Amino acid sequence: MYRIEGLLRQIKTQPQMLVEEGVDYIFYSLLGRCVFNQDFGGKNISDIDKYFCTWFGRWLTGWIKENIDQQYEPKTLWWYHDIKMIAGDEQNEAKVFFDLCDQFFEDYRERKMDHIEKVLRPMKIRPKMYVAEEGVDHIFYFFLGCCVCYQDFGDKDIPDMDKYFCTWFGRWFTGWIKENIDQQYEPKTLWWYHDIKMIAGDGQDEAKIFFELCDRFYKDYRRNEDVFRKIYCNYGDEIILPEKKGYKSMHIEGLIALIKKRDMVLVEDERTDYICQFLMGYYYSASAYVIDKVTSDMDKNFWTWFGRWLVGWIQENIDQQYEPKTSWWYHDIKMIAGDEQNEVKVFYNLCDQFFEDYRERRGYFAEDRL
Repeated sequence: MYRIEGLLRQIKTQPQMLVEEGVDYIFYSLLGRCVFNQDFGGKNISDIDKYFCTWFGRWLTGWIKENIDQQYEPKTLWWYHDIKMIAGDEQNEAKVFFDLCDQFFEDYRERKMDHIEKVLRPMKIRPKMYVAEEGVDHIFYFFLGCCVCYQDFGDKDIPDMDKYFCTWFGRWFTGWIKENIDQQYEPKTLWWYHDIKMIAGDGQDEAKIFFELCDRFYKDYRRNEDVFRKIYCNYGDEIILPEKKGYKSMHIEGLIALIKKRDMVLVEDERTDYICQFLMGYYYSASAYVIDKVTSDMDKNFWTWFGRWLVGWIQENIDQQYEPKTSWWYHDIKMIAGDEQNEVKVFYNLCDQFFEDYRERRGYFAEDRL
């Protein structure tokens, strides 16, 4: 919580102790605090604590234009006049102000959201845009792929939370279970989606439980980031990335090779749907957030290219009329394999052929088709 935000809560709950009644008095109290923070705060004071009065005024003008009057222009910098105009009467103006403050800070935090936090919101509403199935296991592997991508290509511009979300959430979640369900609880695996399934039980919406837990997780993280890091974040959280394992060319090829060798266990159960979901998360992050850092065309386009190449392979070798029913190509792998025990092996063999075709520029990658 920002310092100015804490002050607002105190004024809201105990106004008589801090200011006289009225939004104009609240304004001047906050203005004084902002000036003090600018004067003496130094680097330890956040920008929002220094410039709240200015930023809130600009935001409020935008809010009025969006919700009340598109042509509105404030007559003064003293935005408490605008609050009075919105409220209509003195008895209501303080409540209107505090409600608007809540919305202001929500908008401000959303602007500062980490990449994964931004994805969580639309995924909660339309999960099928990101995962093949709405189970928490598929969601887990999507975000694991995101984290690996951010570690792979990220630098200081990528927040630590994006790189280590899966690790930090798992540690926090164990603490949450001990505090709320079972003090003696110890997870049997690092794959925390099993714990969410355990909490959900039969017939409950495990994805809904996950998103609710994520809200609490980020609130704890934002409340006091320094304390959070001391409890849940360790050095050595990094995953050993493909280039450190000797794969110098395409990162995605190195990852698939590592999954196959189980040199680093990225996928708990070797299932094509889990591998597919992991690679989708990796691809999504590479194409959406670190595209400027990705130098290989294959790393940028693997998901799309492999799916199209696979359809062509099926049409050439199995069924000339074949058309996929979904963009999740693991269904096509299952169809080719015929049984679950064989599907992962089929996937790895097809990947070898896919990368060979890419290097030799044949079939789907022939020069006249690119």
